[in-house]
This record gives sequence, C-alpha cells and structure tokens, in this order.
Amino acid sequence: GGGGGGGRGRAAMQASGSDDASSAGGGSSVVRSSDPSTPRTDRYGFYADSTRAGMRVSESLLRKRKAKEAERQGKWVHMLRHWDAFADTPKLKQRLRKGVPDAVRGQVWSRLAGVAELRAAREAAYASEHSVDLAGRGLYSHLCEMLQDRRDLPDEDVFGTIERDIDRTFPQHEMFRQDSVGQPALRRVLHSYSILDPEVGYCQGMGFITGLFLIYVDEETSFWLLVAALQRESAPLRGLYLPGMAGAQQCLAVSRTLLHEHLPRLHRHFEEQGLHPSMYASQWFLTLFTVNYPFDLVVRVWDVFWAEGWKVVYRVALALFKMHQRELLGMEFEETMNFFRNLPEQVDGTEVMDVAWTIKLRTRQVEDAVRLFESEGLA
Repeated sequence: GGGGGGGRGRAAMQASGSDDASSAGGGSSVVRSSDPSTPRTDRYGFYADSTRAGMRVSESLLRKRKAKEAERQGKWVHMLRHWDAFADTPKLKQRLRKGVPDAVRGQVWSRLAGVAELRAAREAAYASEHSVDLAGRGLYSHLCEMLQDRRDLPDEDVFGTIERDIDRTFPQHEMFRQDSVGQPALRRVLHSYSILDPEVGYCQGMGFITGLFLIYVDEETSFWLLVAALQRESAPLRGLYLPGMAGAQQCLAVSRTLLHEHLPRLHRHFEEQGLHPSMYASQWFLTLFTVNYPFDLVVRVWDVFWAEGWKVVYRVALALFKMHQRELLGMEFEETMNFFRNLPEQVDGTEVMDVAWTIKLRTRQVEDAVRLFESEGLA
C-alpha cells in the first residue's frame, strides 16, 4: 500500500448511510450493531466498555442533544455550499463554538485548515525543490512510494518509535484494533510526515492527533490536516514536538499564569502542594486533550481550535479547574494526582464547553502570559 484514500473516515461513512450515530448528541451513548458478534461502540467508534466513554448522561438529555445536532446539520450543509460567504464571520465563529455536527465535521475541519490551498502550495514547492513530477498522484502518494521502496528514509530511530506507538494509539477504537484498516493508514501518515519534516520527525502525541483525523477524513486528507495542524501560520503545533519542546513549556507556563489570574485560591493551593502543570496537564496541550479525554470534549476543542487557536485549550483547562475547584482545594498532592488521572472518565464534554464559554478570557491575557514566559528567559 501506497497512496491516499485508504478509508473515508468513520464519520463520513456514517453520514452517507447505515446507522444513525452520526447525528447523535454529545455525551456517552452506544451504537447497537446489527451483527451480534460485533462489540457495541459509542458514536465515535470506541467500544462501549472503553474507558474513553466519559460520563454517562440520561437518555432524555441525549435525545435532546441529538435533535439539536440534527437541526444544526442543515445549516452546516448550507454553510459548506457557500463557504466563502461565511469564512471569517461572527456567524461561523458562533456556530463553531456550539459544535460542528459529526456528519460534516471532517469537511469543516478540512475547510478551516485550508487543506486544498495548502496541498496545492506545498506540492508546487516540493516539486520545484526536488525536481519531482507529482502530476496525477500528489505528494502524499509520492512519500508513500518512498516508504515502500525504503529510499531516503529518516533515521531508524524514528522508524522504530513510530512502529512501537502504533499499537498504543486508540487500542479501544474499532478502527485501530490490530489487523484493522486504521493501523496501516496511521503508519503511512506518520512515516510520510517524518520524511517531509525531518527536524520534527516523530514525537509521541502526533499519533493520537493523526488517529483523530483518520476517524473523520480519508488517509490523504488526514496527512494534510496533520501538516496544517503542525505548520500553519496561526497556532502551529510544531513547537510542541521539536527537540526541547519549547512550545509545550510555553503552554504549561501560560496555563499556570491564567490559573493564578482566574482562580487564585486554587493556584495558591497547587503551589503550596508543589503541583506544577507539567505533572498533570502536559497531555492536555501536547494533543489538545486527544490522548485520554472523551471524544465529546476532544472534537469540540478541535472545532474551535482550527479557527481560534490556543485560547480554547486554555478555556477548557480553566473550565475543568473551575468545575472541580471545591474538591481540589480539599486534596493533598497524591490525592490530586489521582484525581487528574481519573478525571477523563467523569467528563461530559457538552457541560465542560458550556462552562468554558462563561470564562472571560481575552486574547490580550493570553498574549501577556506568553510575554511573561518569554521575559523570564525560559523560551
């Protein structure tokens, strides 16, 4: 296997037919398969007994959310047809904050990331720089062919690290169990990116982000979403994964400053306990919650991140602190660490996002916190 197009992404397949999971509301629900031998999955493809399920919500609340999402879907289909009229408008921002219907999420992310434009520009630049004719096949197919022929590959360390992490990426998801379509696609996308960007190569965390994309779009589009996420001008993730991980240090420092400004009592308590954000929040920033939080939260964060950048990630972090401040204030170090380990299983994504939007966080505050980090000479 070379080129793109391996599988259209789970949500896209659901949108075009069979089960109704694509229009289910946020929160944890279970899709019943018609084949009794197939384990049941939630709407995102995780097995029903998975630890990724998040907090169970009542059937009546799920029905209400499902109806609201189905109603929004028509508006989104209209927006996608007339994208240029809606791009960069307050209406788009408002609708992104309410959540993109699952059935069109892959298309919306591709538009927000500018995949078509990015691909055209990068392919032209690559063809010119490397004197390669990409006509009729595209850069992704070319990189996959290089992988297949094992020519001009990055060092073996990168190769081996990716291989070790494949089985660790969403093992509780139907698409990424062993011998499934997801694993070979994940392998090809990650190896291809490591050839394209040898300075980054591969870093743990990139596999989960790529896996998320593969659930929503085809393999080739997933590759370009990964390129966009890491290399776009606004809020690129690349700094998180470069040697030294300066981007991750910055995110943790900014989150600490914002906690001090928004929830000073909790900040003081954490400082007294010797709790630094690196001890509990690294994965929040390295993968935008994708590693172990329920997808009803993860996808909502990504809906907004494409358009608004880091601010939504800090908002969600503050929302999690705010919602659990009372309990956390009564906990010692070990108890707090244990709380954060188990927190993903107690999260209802819709509720967290509702709280996040009540937090008055201005772009200026985030910028000031970044400047503070830089002035302290830690950059």
